[in-house]
Amino acid sequence: MRFHQTKSCLLPVVLALSLLLPIRAAAVEAENENENECNSMAFVAARFLIDDAEKQKRLGIEHLEILVRCKADLYGIEMPGADLRGVVLAGGRLPDVDFEGARLSSPDKKADLRGTNLNGANLEGADLRGADLTGADLRHAFLKGTLLGGADLTDARFTWPRSPAQIEFQGLTESQLNSACWKTDTPPRLPSRFKDYQRPADAPSGCPE
Repeated sequence: MRFHQTKSCLLPVVLALSLLLPIRAAAVEAENENENECNSMAFVAARFLIDDAEKQKRLGIEHLEILVRCKADLYGIEMPGADLRGVVLAGGRLPDVDFEGARLSSPDKKADLRGTNLNGANLEGADLRGADLTGADLRHAFLKGTLLGGADLTDARFTWPRSPAQIEFQGLTESQLNSACWKTDTPPRLPSRFKDYQRPADAPSGCPE
């Protein structure tokens, strides 16, 4: 009887381990793959291209994505006018980058910029329509003429431009304004079409650092 009781008690433990071990093995395998990728020639080649502005002209989507996956600092890179539609830069560090006029997103190739640090970036005229900018840091970014129609701005952090013209051409909606994060003491200066806009009480205000 005692043997059967012990066996019945151990059964849930065995079942739990049988479920957890493959998950852990998969996680270890993923870590090893990432480590191998970051020691690969592909990463070395991509890293070489960010050394100066002239080399940066040869950067492509595959270079940026491997650099972000390997947590390289892409501070100040210059890629004006680049076609980067559908690029995945989630969690990347790209402060002060120059993406003026760059095509980063489109209805059929949406960019993944969740949590991306774009603080101080030049995004004048950049196409970010439909991009996922959830939690992105866009403080001090230059956004004149930036296309943000359909972009997910949930908890995105902004230091909003004081010029109405810089918002007028962005295709923003009230829903996007509600979901974005800005401090209540620095509200945006909205164009006339938002003259009746009232920010909901539950809208994000305590922007995380």
